[in-house]
Amino acid sequence: MRRLRSIFLLFLIFCLISSCVVSDASSKIPASFHSSDIVKNVPYRYNLRVNPDNTARMLRETREAKGQRIGVGDKAVIALRFDDWQNTFRAQVFPELKKRELPASMALISEFQNIHWGAQCTWSDIIHWNRGGLEIWSHGTDHRDYKDFNRLVENIVGSKKEIESHDIKVQGFILPGVTKYYNQRPYGLLVRPEDYSEIPGRLIQQTYALSEAYAWGSIRQLPSTRYHGANHLTISDGWVQYDEIIRSIDEVIQDKTGLELMIHCGNLGLPGNLSLEDFLKVLDYLQAKRSDGILEILTPSGLMFADHSEHRLRLLDLDLTLPYSAKPSFTPDRFQNDGSQLAASLRLSGDGTSQLKLEMDRLIRKKADGESYEALVQTAGSTGKLTLRIHDGRGNLLSKTTTSDLEDNGQKRLVFIIPPGCDKITLTITAESAQPMDLLWTKVQKI
Repeated sequence: MRRLRSIFLLFLIFCLISSCVVSDASSKIPASFHSSDIVKNVPYRYNLRVNPDNTARMLRETREAKGQRIGVGDKAVIALRFDDWQNTFRAQVFPELKKRELPASMALISEFQNIHWGAQCTWSDIIHWNRGGLEIWSHGTDHRDYKDFNRLVENIVGSKKEIESHDIKVQGFILPGVTKYYNQRPYGLLVRPEDYSEIPGRLIQQTYALSEAYAWGSIRQLPSTRYHGANHLTISDGWVQYDEIIRSIDEVIQDKTGLELMIHCGNLGLPGNLSLEDFLKVLDYLQAKRSDGILEILTPSGLMFADHSEHRLRLLDLDLTLPYSAKPSFTPDRFQNDGSQLAASLRLSGDGTSQLKLEMDRLIRKKADGESYEALVQTAGSTGKLTLRIHDGRGNLLSKTTTSDLEDNGQKRLVFIIPPGCDKITLTITAESAQPMDLLWTKVQKI
């Protein structure tokens, strides 16, 4: 009897020790994550078996925010992406993008202020760029290899929460290039589609509808059905020079496909790399091809939903040649039209005293808040200065452009992003010219 008690006591002790070992093992995640890792060792709150219903829901919501698809007709598509280097971006690049009204994206680490390339910038800078047409993608927290599973979660999940806490919509996740320190395969590398089956890839898929890495080629067929792992062409780091970049753009235009150009601003002008002068020539070339009507410049998230249809989500599509009775919400004190030169148009006086204000509302219901748009105004071959402004429902200025050089055959455009939770915006058009300025139409459409 005493022997049986001893055996039973030993059995209880064994069970207790086993329980502690299992509990301890479940709280410690290996520093290196491969597809062979035991999923049961992952804390219960992170279900790393990708839920098809969840990924389908995120993709459906993202598609709805893009208007289902972004039709570009018979055109090719280029998207611009800038990784890191916020200091240089503020000083040398963002003003050039606004000069040409080119939309783009930034791969942003949430701790950018702790890194030398972003220490001179603030969240106010990021918000200003975002409102001016720069969509934001998470790039992790610190651009370093992660020590354990908790840091992996912080990089993928926590970075998104931190960025969005500053009233910015995060469009997706862009794989950061990190030096191997703790892991042989940081983030699973994501150089092949099957790499997304590893733990980091699964965590990305359950957190974001879109991600970019190296799993596919850089050329995008339109329409694209690859929402995770899309690649790009890096043009700033010495891999290609100006002539090769132009050839790549021309090939995309000829084939009517899509391509994302990625730039590290801080690498422009370094020995062997693309110079800042040549980079600005690339921007001019893109602007010229857009003016020729053979190229669309979309955001990187917009590129993922582009096709060759004519379908395009528009918050505003107004023919200003219609009779006044057909123009909604117009009041006489906002414009002048004496009909002396071009009766079939809306005429703004050139002294800056008259302006056209157009309101767009119910944006949250349309899932337009947090998204990128461009306002387009077509003039009747007018000369002079035209100013476009976008304000939110509280009267805060989101984006502005003024030009005395009307481009795109008399068109003027303004790119901007509607803040999350914003339900109404106003487009204001003002002219300053020697003669009254005639407007033919205006649109606000998805990019």
